[in-house]
Amino acid sequence: LKLQFESAWVLTNIGASTTELVTLLVKNNAIEAFVHLFRTTNDPSIADQAIWGIGNIAGDQKRFKDRILRTGFLNDVVSNIFDLSEEMQKNTVWTLSNLFRYKDPLQISDIHETVKVLNRFLREHNNYHDDVIVDCIWAIYYISNN
Repeated sequence: LKLQFESAWVLTNIGASTTELVTLLVKNNAIEAFVHLFRTTNDPSIADQAIWGIGNIAGDQKRFKDRILRTGFLNDVVSNIFDLSEEMQKNTVWTLSNLFRYKDPLQISDIHETVKVLNRFLREHNNYHDDVIVDCIWAIYYISNN
């Protein structure tokens, strides 16, 4: 598990670097690998690293974000978000904001459950870290701007 975590951590950091390196990650199926890790691991630190890696890649280019959405990751993460630790929720909401940051038509199916989740975070804002609320607001802005 330690090797899996460290590998995901390295790829997550590469995903936060240059577009050239992120493109290489995507060409070598890093998106699908991160989604697989998220879906199959029982280790919260590995799942969190997968969420963070996906968020980094989603923020780099619209076509990468589109590829992530095609994996079904959005549904997976939104349906489990309130089962995650506070730190993982923070990274997940940030990742959600990156998944909606590009101006392009959105599918109602992609945003329906997400908006409900974001609404819950905002309604219960006293229970969550300020960064979660800020990223919720950014995600809602991106969704409404599309």
